[in-house]
Formats: sequence, C-alpha cells, structure tokens
Amino acid sequence: MNEIHGQDHASLNILDVSKTIGSASILTDLTFKVPVKRIVGFLGPNGAGKTTTLLIAAGLNRPTSGRVLIDGIDMQSQWKEAKARVAFIAEHPLLYEELTGKEFLRFHCDLFGLHLAKHNISEKSEQFQLTNELDKYIKHYSLGNKKKLALLACLLRQPKLLLLDEYISGLDPITSLNIRSILKDYAANQGSVLLSTHQLEVAEKFCDEFIFIEKGCIVDTTSRKDILASNKSLEDYFIHQIHRVRSNQGGNHPRENPS
Repeated sequence: MNEIHGQDHASLNILDVSKTIGSASILTDLTFKVPVKRIVGFLGPNGAGKTTTLLIAAGLNRPTSGRVLIDGIDMQSQWKEAKARVAFIAEHPLLYEELTGKEFLRFHCDLFGLHLAKHNISEKSEQFQLTNELDKYIKHYSLGNKKKLALLACLLRQPKLLLLDEYISGLDPITSLNIRSILKDYAANQGSVLLSTHQLEVAEKFCDEFIFIEKGCIVDTTSRKDILASNKSLEDYFIHQIHRVRSNQGGNHPRENPS
C-alpha cells in the first residue's frame, strides 16, 4: 500500500476504526490520514463503507472501536472541541427551504455564534456565484446552488476539515469548476477535504490523493500523480483495484495492495 504524501500533521487521523451492527461488520480496522492542505478522494463501490466512515469522522456516528482525531483532538474524549473543527455535507444538503439564502446564512451564523460583517458574506457569495440567488427562497434553488449554499455556510466557520459525501454528484460543468476552485483555495489555506464520490472523471480533477475502500477495509492509498504515471485514468486504476480485491482468495476481508 502506498502512503498518502503530506505533512506530518493531519487534519484527520482514523486509527484502527471498526464498526459492527449486530453481527454485521461494516468497517474493519480502518487506519488512514488526511494531511493538511490536501483534497483526498474516498472511493469505493456502493456499500463499501464510505458514508459510515464519513459520519464517524464527523462525530455523527460512533465507532465500535478505534479512535478519530480531528486536528489532533480526540473525537471521543473531546467531542465538542473536535466537532467544532469539522464540517460534513451530505449528497443532498439539509437546508431550511422556506428561508431565503440570505436568511439561512444569518441563521447559520447565529447558530454557531459567528459575527461576520455584511461585506464578508457579500464577498463570499460573489466567490460562490450566489450573489443574485441570496434573496430567493431555497426551495427554488437548483441542486448545484443548494450545494454551493451549504458549502458557503460551512466555510463561514472556517473548519479544519471538510467531509463531503457524494457532494460533486449532479453538478453541471460550470458549477463543478466553481466548486473545484473554491475547494482548492480552501485547501491552500490550511484546510483539508475528504470527498467520497462515484464520479471518477471529476474526482481525477478535484483530488490530490485517493483512498480506496472495499467491504469495509482500506485496500489502497495513493496519489493522482502515481496513478496517472502508469494508468490511462483514475477510472482504469479504480476498476483494476476492485477486480484485484474481489479476485483474492481465502478470507472475507480484502487484502491491502502490496505495492
């Protein structure tokens, strides 16, 4: 298994995390990190354990065993402090659709005790290409604008780590380009992103590094540079990895990539 390259300090450390529900093993001894200033793709087939992992990392689900550190802070023993440093956005963001975009951002600021000048929100909304949308009710937003509004709200509180679950699904090319620019700026300013997706062609453009999960086990971690050095695309590499894992014999859990 290749190591994810990056700084010693990580925004997220997953350490021997397992999750069982009844007799079912959902995650098995997951260990990986998301370095500072990196956008990391979290890839795997349906049911591989991506969403469960993200929910545990966000403090919204508890592992059966193992530890989660957010910016070096233990999620179990210092939940409040760790939770304040992470933001999670689901595939379909939970927004109050009877509010306007501007009302929602004010509500979000009040909820998290943020005291932001109007010009700060105005500047951010311009960067997100939402300036002409904020006076409209959220229920009339496109999916792309709903996702941008959710991301804008999260970034107002300057989390150390963004967890995005299928966030880039359903975005048109212009919105995708806008969000990619925003996430790269965020990462460049000491942020980190862990992003799950099935859209491999888009992920290849978004992400610096990749973590592959199958049947609740990490099977590979590597960089975009290393992948493209010997493969036509991320998609080719992903399919090869999944076929390799599924063809392994003897044992219920996937083996790590020996390379």
